[in-house]
Amino acid sequence: MNIAQFQKFFLALEKNNNKPWFDEHRGEYEEIRKQLVDFVTEVHRELITFAPEFIELDPRKSLFRINRDVRFSANKLPYKTGMGFKIVIGSRTCNCPGYGLWIDSDGVYIGGGTTKMQTKDLNHFRDFFVAKPEETKAVLQQVVTDGFELSQEYTLKTVPRGYDPKHPLIELLKLQGYRAGKFFPHEPQTMTRDWLLKQTLVDYEKLYPFVQLLIKARGFNA
Repeated sequence: MNIAQFQKFFLALEKNNNKPWFDEHRGEYEEIRKQLVDFVTEVHRELITFAPEFIELDPRKSLFRINRDVRFSANKLPYKTGMGFKIVIGSRTCNCPGYGLWIDSDGVYIGGGTTKMQTKDLNHFRDFFVAKPEETKAVLQQVVTDGFELSQEYTLKTVPRGYDPKHPLIELLKLQGYRAGKFFPHEPQTMTRDWLLKQTLVDYEKLYPFVQLLIKARGFNA
């Protein structure tokens, strides 16, 4: 996986986000997509040695589409300016906890967790956190200790209905999704395919207790 090639392609796409340019450079896109398919296939082969519940996943189907869904968006640019994959048990579009990777012109993000969810799905997680506060706090503390950042991208401004505003985990309960990860800015001298494979697997194994916590929470009171 040539990380510099990904960066070059997406820098160009950012300046030429239109169908004629993309069609002209489709061969370049297909080449880097193949590299990413090969990469996630190898990641999956190693991942199941410590996370066997993901064994039935077909890694070739884990990639995100490059086309943007512009139907309900003010941004009508047709293509995403990055690529990635999501390794989950079930559909990529579900709220199943799992692992992910994203690469664009700025760098690489390696993480694990869930997507943003609707209230009816979030409450399974919230009820679990309230019922298991010590287990939850211990896992989250280890996430921070290992250098990951818990995303605050989707956060309610007010306390979710039915939960104690004084609960010690109230900031966690206000989140609308649970994702932890690390971002690595592009560094051509060190960011080789071997480096990325090793870093991805090391971080996924460290995030395994976090992903497991979320898997248990998703099924709580279901």
